[in-house]
Amino acid sequence: MKKIFKIAVPAIMVINFFILSTGCFKNSGVTNNNYAGGHTDLDAIEKPIFDYVEGWYDKDPERMKKGLHPDLAKRSIDPAKSNGINKMDLPSLLSIVHQYGGQNAETRIIDIKILDVYQNIATAKVTTNDYIDYVQLGYMSNKWMIINVLWEFKTVKTRKLTSIEIKSLEKPILDYVEGWYDKDSKRMMQGLHKDLAKRSMNPEKPNGIEQYTLKSLLEILPIYGGQNGNDRIIDIKILDVSGNIASVKVTSNFFVDYIHLCYLVDQWWDLNVLWAFKK
Repeated sequence: MKKIFKIAVPAIMVINFFILSTGCFKNSGVTNNNYAGGHTDLDAIEKPIFDYVEGWYDKDPERMKKGLHPDLAKRSIDPAKSNGINKMDLPSLLSIVHQYGGQNAETRIIDIKILDVYQNIATAKVTTNDYIDYVQLGYMSNKWMIINVLWEFKTVKTRKLTSIEIKSLEKPILDYVEGWYDKDSKRMMQGLHKDLAKRSMNPEKPNGIEQYTLKSLLEILPIYGGQNGNDRIIDIKILDVSGNIASVKVTSNFFVDYIHLCYLVDQWWDLNVLWAFKK
């Protein structure tokens, strides 16, 4: 059996923040040369993020809707909630904009870092006055839209990941991918959160995306799992880590997965996934 494993980790995980009396807007993303084909117009990728964040600052739910997919899954860690996750869909998010939005609007901070783009999916990090948001975006109907969000309150942390921390972060990813290769549902469940939201772009499906929960993903494992298991490729790139949330890219034989992970009950879990077929 031939296995190819590759782990890429930034030496330092940095959260930068900027405060100006007139507000701050910063793009610290990568250039088009870093993208693996697809729709790579930086302004087009940033637009739904600005609609999302500025709409929140301005208490403008109609603007927010422009950048958010109808099947939005927005999550955060909350031990008091079922399975430790606070879950919001698009209607529930828009319903609280007037009550909770608008804080620090006059000194707003918007720092967008596009972490990676592959074909018609992308992943980014957004730092604002009070929050860190990891967002996963898809390209459909000639525009980018935010599909998955994992957020937390902003903490400023600059440090090098230890080897133990790297292994801890890698484990649920390897459980997920190797479990798929081996058709091993028990191993996959060791790394996948119970509220998993796994999506891909599919114009033939409602609202243009195919969706899997943990249950439905495990149901298709015996049918579709195991391909190229003897010549497996697993390339893990840790894109960013902030406190108890992380953003990772995984490339395997047939797929590219962007994964949002959360640290809960003493381990990391795969929570949000947006994937595409590898070309």
